[in-house]
Amino acid sequence: MLRELSDQRARLSSHSNEAVRTSVFVFPSFDREGNIVRLADVKVAFGRVLKDAGIANFRFHDLRHTFASHYMMSGGNLYTLAKILGHKDFKMTQRYADLSPDFIDRERERMDTIWTPAPQTASEAQPETPAKYLQ
Repeated sequence: MLRELSDQRARLSSHSNEAVRTSVFVFPSFDREGNIVRLADVKVAFGRVLKDAGIANFRFHDLRHTFASHYMMSGGNLYTLAKILGHKDFKMTQRYADLSPDFIDRERERMDTIWTPAPQTASEAQPETPAKYLQ
C-alpha cells in the first residue's frame, strides 16, 4: 500500500500542472478546466447540496459511517471493515457499523427460520399420499 501511494505521489510530482505537482493531496480532484478543486469549494458545494435536499445536521464525515453501516448490512465482515477503515480497535469499527432497526428486525425474522422452517402455504404443501402396506 505504501508503495502504491508513493508511486501516486511520484506521478503527481512529475505532472505538467504546477498546482498538481505542489498539491498536498495524494488524490486531488479536478474541475472541467483541469484545475485542482480546493477543499473549501468542496465543503461549500456539499453544504449547498445538503441545503437543496433539505438535509440538516449532516457532516461530510457521516458518509464514512453510512458506508460502514451499508457494508455490514449487505453481508460485510467486521474484520474486513476494520481494515478498510484503517481501525486498529474493533470497538471503533463497531461505532461506525450502525445497523438500521429495519435490518435488525429482518435479521430477527430470519433467525426464526434457521432452525424452524417457515410455515408453508397451502399451495406449497405436498399432497399426502396414502400409505401402501404390503400383505
